[in-house]
Amino acid sequence: MPKDQEKGCGPGFFYFEKESDADSPHAEVIMYQNRNYRKRAFIILAFLLLYGVGNYALCSGATYLDGSTTGCTDGSRSYSPSTRSCGSGSDTVYLTLASFVTNLTPSATNYIREGKYFRDSGSKLSGSLHIPSTKSGSATSPTIIKAYPSEELKVTIGTAQRGATYNSNPSDSTGTGSWGYYPNPSIMTYDANYVVIDGVRAYGQVYILGGHDVTIQNSDLGGGGGSGTITSDQGNTVRFNYVYNALLKNNLIHYNCRRVESNDGSLVIGYAFTAVLEQNTFYDGYGTYFEDKDGSGQTGRTTEVKYNFFAPSNISPIATVGVRGFNQAQQTSYQYIHHNIFQNLSIGINVIGAPAIDNVFYNNTFVNCATDVNQPSSSITGSFFELYNNLFYHSNTGQAFIRVYSLNQLLGSNFNVYYNTAIWGSPSTTTASNLSAWQAYSSMDSASINGSPNFVNATGSKPGDFKRASYFENFGSSKYSTRAGAYETGNEQIGYNATGSIAVIPPSGVRPTNITK
Repeated sequence: MPKDQEKGCGPGFFYFEKESDADSPHAEVIMYQNRNYRKRAFIILAFLLLYGVGNYALCSGATYLDGSTTGCTDGSRSYSPSTRSCGSGSDTVYLTLASFVTNLTPSATNYIREGKYFRDSGSKLSGSLHIPSTKSGSATSPTIIKAYPSEELKVTIGTAQRGATYNSNPSDSTGTGSWGYYPNPSIMTYDANYVVIDGVRAYGQVYILGGHDVTIQNSDLGGGGGSGTITSDQGNTVRFNYVYNALLKNNLIHYNCRRVESNDGSLVIGYAFTAVLEQNTFYDGYGTYFEDKDGSGQTGRTTEVKYNFFAPSNISPIATVGVRGFNQAQQTSYQYIHHNIFQNLSIGINVIGAPAIDNVFYNNTFVNCATDVNQPSSSITGSFFELYNNLFYHSNTGQAFIRVYSLNQLLGSNFNVYYNTAIWGSPSTTTASNLSAWQAYSSMDSASINGSPNFVNATGSKPGDFKRASYFENFGSSKYSTRAGAYETGNEQIGYNATGSIAVIPPSGVRPTNITK
């Protein structure tokens, strides 16, 4: 199929190719490719000659945003990516973010060249880089907006008012330096489907509103707020609303701020949504890193959190939580949290509520969190969860493996490795100070063991530091794995990787058979 028809811009039963004359780059040679429609071709050719070829959009190559071109005007169709100039190429280039947004090609790859692109959209429901429903792709041909190869994270997107800056005061109760710092989101999709955004650096909120199958990957996402009113903005760096099958993959996610109604915040939050969060590094967040807030309308769907690194925060004056939820509308059917590393957080996983059917945390590694897994109260019904093949590591005193308000909420726990100084208990009391006491109290963890995980570097700060130098466990009866923790083989990719490497599914890992999406 001809290139222009692959892009979806051809007329269907015939197509045009254009060539640039060396002396006149705007002259176009129209070549008709189908004998059956020769007469129609001559009519179209005569029409174009009469009214001017330049007034009509003929099919061309890829669409580019490039603010540092030579010899180009906005919308030039003779752009050459190799020279970043016009006159000898066949691609279309736009010079400003506003023009690029207007002229995005659906179901095609749209490239952004290295540079800083700032604009204020004029509305909190419109991003500086804005993808509306009219720019949707399809399952087989998504709309892709990505940094040009080898220029990943050298493409900067943000508002003109704030440029390449993060919230000036994340704790500001007036909003000026916190949730109201940005006039609008940096990136927003609005009821758009099958969209991929790849390799950008965003200053300001990324807002996914409506639609489905939206992917943000290989990017650096920082800066909270900008999508709400004075009474609704929650200071998030990434916000999902009324969307399903969203994917956050291989990103650096950081630097949100407090929310309007309280000195609290969520780096990533979701309302009426389901998503997969995979292979991201979360750090320097304000409050909770990922809040699975609301599962309205998500019956039969799954939220999955896997292969992420939840690192310590240097900006949060309040408790830092890795994953928290559900707070309301527990209609999502399944939630699986697995193969993540939670390091030096106030709480690794905070179980406020649960999805409708299954809520399993398996093969995670917890390193010196004040509390690894916490179920704080019975105020929300259905706060159930299960724990299998996790590795709980503590070298500090005064910390807890598990705190659960009621054992009735812990539906199962086994094949875990515990080490060394932490306790088991309720939110306010200690119920067991060693594994045998916990087994007797809970009637759980019968096959779990206590022992050093033999980390490569137990005092380290990178995911690879928590690979295992050796293994002593062999949980042959577990349906999840023979081993505990995020690194089953040592070949897994945990957290952001600059090369975009995909996480390795360990050969010993078994994904639950009842996951549906």
